[in-house]
Amino acid sequence: MLTELYSGSIHIRTKDGSTLAHIASLSGHPETVLTLLKRGVYLHMPNKTGALALHAAARTGHSSVVKALLMKGSKVDAKTRSNYTALHLAIEYAKSSVVEVLLGAGASVHTKGGKNLETPLHIAARIPNGERCAELLLKCGAAVNARMENGESPLHVAARLGSMKMVQILLKDGADPVATSAAAETPFHVAVRACHFEIAKHLLEFVTRKWDRYDAVNLVNSANSEGETALHFVTEISPDVMHDEAEDVKLLHYVLEYNADPGAQTKLTLETPLHYAARAGNDQVLSALLNSISTTAVQHVINRQSRVK
Repeated sequence: MLTELYSGSIHIRTKDGSTLAHIASLSGHPETVLTLLKRGVYLHMPNKTGALALHAAARTGHSSVVKALLMKGSKVDAKTRSNYTALHLAIEYAKSSVVEVLLGAGASVHTKGGKNLETPLHIAARIPNGERCAELLLKCGAAVNARMENGESPLHVAARLGSMKMVQILLKDGADPVATSAAAETPFHVAVRACHFEIAKHLLEFVTRKWDRYDAVNLVNSANSEGETALHFVTEISPDVMHDEAEDVKLLHYVLEYNADPGAQTKLTLETPLHYAARAGNDQVLSALLNSISTTAVQHVINRQSRVK
């Protein structure tokens, strides 16, 4: 065995502090990992980021290695220096088979990690194809309305990503469609700002079904901490944000169907959506907005003075 021939090098570490167990875990060799541990490589030795061999195996999707490390006593909720657990990392890299193993070993679904204080469910909501991981987490009791540092819930995150399936999964499990972040923005605000027409439409229809149209109208006209409404966000959408041609105009007409107020003013600068559209140079949206409201309303809005110099 190489470990017997070169026993003096068994504790050698790479520049980033990784042990031979880290490397074997990254490569997906459970037998090699067990041999190394038997020969004296430390199970709980972190590298410079605080990651253990378990974290390495989790992010690379090697469930057999994860099982072997857990069997040898690796702590399932051990954290890196950024407070990420193996579960966070397995989800970050969409390794659902590893997620299942970790959850079966009792991994916490509530731990918050990283500078944004994300739960595993927040991560599942922001990655492409995270639906399977989200379903596993929710079935193990993950808090569907948990908040990050900025007050956003997993539904906010999913609305920004634009995953209809994820939004549906979260709503079905009790996600609050009108939850507000620290900036007083709802998932609907986030979807509109990111120009996800179908997500925004689905959220409004969900609110209408769950409560009534009056609540959906209130949601459309709810303002964030700066006084911006969904209509403000629509009027400043740039072409590079759109996913389909004229998606911003579709959004505009849709929020106007829910009585979006074209005269709503921001708190500091007193700007209306028309001011935003003019500043953004969004001619199509500006034209559509002017054509969608009455002449009297247009005159009323135009006469409103902003504080922008």
